[in-house]
Amino acid sequence: MSANREQWLAERRKGIGGSDIAVLLGMSPFRTPVDLWLDKTGRADPVPDNPSMRLGRELEPAVLARYAEQTGRGVSHIGTLVDGIFIANVDALAPGRVVEAKTSRNVWDDVPEWYRAQVMWYLGFFPRVEAGDIAALFLMDGSFTIYPVERDDATIAGMRALATDWWNRYVIADVAPPPMSEADCKAIWKSHKAAKTVVAVDGVRDSIGKLKELKAEAKRIAAEIERHEFAVMREMQDAEVLVGPDGAKLATWKSNKDSERVDWQAVAVAMNPPQELIAANTTTKIGARVFRVF
Repeated sequence: MSANREQWLAERRKGIGGSDIAVLLGMSPFRTPVDLWLDKTGRADPVPDNPSMRLGRELEPAVLARYAEQTGRGVSHIGTLVDGIFIANVDALAPGRVVEAKTSRNVWDDVPEWYRAQVMWYLGFFPRVEAGDIAALFLMDGSFTIYPVERDDATIAGMRALATDWWNRYVIADVAPPPMSEADCKAIWKSHKAAKTVVAVDGVRDSIGKLKELKAEAKRIAAEIERHEFAVMREMQDAEVLVGPDGAKLATWKSNKDSERVDWQAVAVAMNPPQELIAANTTTKIGARVFRVF
C-alpha cells in the first residue's frame, strides 16, 4: 500500500465519510455499524487493496471524461473536504453538479441506494449545488449511464444529525454499537473473561433449546448425506462421470490439479537459524473463541 493511500485511509478514520453514512443508515451490504466502529477506533485490521479497487481508481479519469463528453459539462477535481467530523472525498464537480464515478462488472437494474446516499452526503458540503450525478461505466458490455440525485436538505440534515449522534455515542465514548450479526459479536468480544458467568433470560433459553434441536437435525442430515454419497461413490469406483440411462450427467468425481507446497518451517529448521532471529519473527496468535451449546 502506498504512503499516500495510507495517509488517505488515516484521514478517513477521523470522521464520517460518504461511504460511511450508508452503513449508519442500514443501506450497506458490505459493512455494519460495528465494522465502522472498529475502523474508526483503530481496532480493525487494514483492508488490503485488491484488483477491483485499483481498477476502479484507474478507470475514474475515463469515467469522468465520458461524463464530460456526454453532458458537455467540464469537470474539476477537488481534494478531501472536512467539516468537523463530516468528511467528503468527492470525485469531481461539474457546473451545478457533484459527480461520483463508479465502475461495475454488471449492469444495474437501478443505482444502488448506498451510492445515492453517498452523493446526498456530498451535497451537504455544497449548499448551492442542487443535484449530483452518479456516472457509471459497466465493464461487462461497456455501457455508460448517468443517474441523477436531486438535493434534499431535510435528508442531508438527518444524515448529519445521525452521524453526529453515532460518533459521540460510540466513537467518542469508545463503546461498541449494538451487534447486528454473529460476525459482529465475534468482532466485539474476541476473548472471554475468565470465570465470568451470565444468567440466561427466557428468550435466550428458548434459543438454546432451538439450537439443540437444529444441531441434532443438522447431524442427522449430515449422516444422511454421507450415506447417499457413499452409495454413489461405491457405484462410480474410478469413473470420472456418472450418467443416467438417457446419458444425462448425474455426478462427477474428479481429482483436482496437483499443486506444490513448500514446507517453509522445515526449510528454516534445516538452515539452523539463531534463536534471536526466531524470536524476532515470532508473533502471538490470539486463540479463537469457540461457541458450544450444552
